[in-house]
Amino acid sequence: NPIQNKDIVDKLARASGYVYDKYIPILPPYEVFNRQPQPNAKLMKELQVKYIASPYSLNDPNLELIARTAQYLLYTVQ
Repeated sequence: NPIQNKDIVDKLARASGYVYDKYIPILPPYEVFNRQPQPNAKLMKELQVKYIASPYSLNDPNLELIARTAQYLLYTVQ
């Protein structure tokens, strides 16, 4: 298990829109509740994320839907 810097973990949680105490401890985190997390595009951009693939719709206006497959929606971070 790598040691995780709390500041990085907290920023990743805010950027991804999830609360890590609501997930079971595996990677990637799987939800244990019904609400789907909504990423924060501004924070994702600070983390140099360029694309997000999601099985459900994302509602941040700074995410642009660029492709759709049978299983995933592909967004680019503006």
